[in-house]
Amino acid sequence: MKDLFSYRLLSFLFSMHILMLFPFTVAAQSVTVSLTIPTQQQIFDVSDIDFGSYTGSGNPSEKRSVCIRNNTATGYYNISAKGSGTSDAFTVTNGSNPIAYKVYWYDNNDSRKDTISSPNSTLSNRIGATIAETCSSGNASIEIEFQKSALMQAPAGYYSGTIHLMLSPPSS
Repeated sequence: MKDLFSYRLLSFLFSMHILMLFPFTVAAQSVTVSLTIPTQQQIFDVSDIDFGSYTGSGNPSEKRSVCIRNNTATGYYNISAKGSGTSDAFTVTNGSNPIAYKVYWYDNNDSRKDTISSPNSTLSNRIGATIAETCSSGNASIEIEFQKSALMQAPAGYYSGTIHLMLSPPSS
C-alpha cells in the first residue's frame, strides 16, 4: 500500500513537473476582415422637360437641375449622353420629322457649362458629386436648346424624344 501511495505521489509530482516545463497555453488565431467598396455612381432627381408650344421667337432652351452621387473621395465623375434619334442623335420627332437639339451640362452647382457635342461623347472629370444619399437642390444641370432655324422649318405637330444620361468613373 505504501508503495502504491509512493508510486502515485511520485507520478503526481512528475506530471506536475512536466506541466511546469510545458504549461498549457490558450491557442489563438487571427482572422483578417476585409471589404471592397467599388465606385458607385447614381444620377437622380431627373425630371422631364416640356417646352410647350413654340412661339416662333428665339432659340428656346430649358434647364433642369439633377443630383449626381458617387462615393469617390474627389467627387469627380464622367458624363455622357445619347438621344433617341438615328445613331443616338439628339433629336425629337413627330414620327417622321426629326428636329435636332443641343445638350449642355453644368457641373459643380452650375459653375461650369460644357457642350455634350455628340451622342456618346464623354465630358471627363466633372466635379461636384455628393457622397450623401440625398441631394436637396441639385449639384449639376442639363440644358436642352433648340435652334430657331430648325423649328421654323419643321411641320406642325407634337414632337418628343428621349435623352439618356450615363455616368462613368472618373479618369485616374
